[in-house]
Amino acid sequence: VYYDDKLDILEYETYEAAPMDPVQPFDFVSEPGEEGEPDPALMQFVRLMALDGADSFMLESIFRKEVWGFMSMPVSQANELKAMNKITQECQKAL
Repeated sequence: VYYDDKLDILEYETYEAAPMDPVQPFDFVSEPGEEGEPDPALMQFVRLMALDGADSFMLESIFRKEVWGFMSMPVSQANELKAMNKITQECQKAL
């Protein structure tokens, strides 16, 4: 849902380095040997990917420059649940 808007955000945020592809590999944890919190970049990406419904107002052009930063924190309970479920599905698929 809202694929073009989300892709535009990724391209805008990563333009200087190289536009971020909509399919990304991530480390599961932020540092090798660490346990607990997932990699912050992974969480931003998955929260953006899961953004829909009542939270989709964040995709409006007025927020375009800030939305990537907003994804560093939980957006809503529904979005966080979707993001965590997606990570769980991908881990189960990899096993």
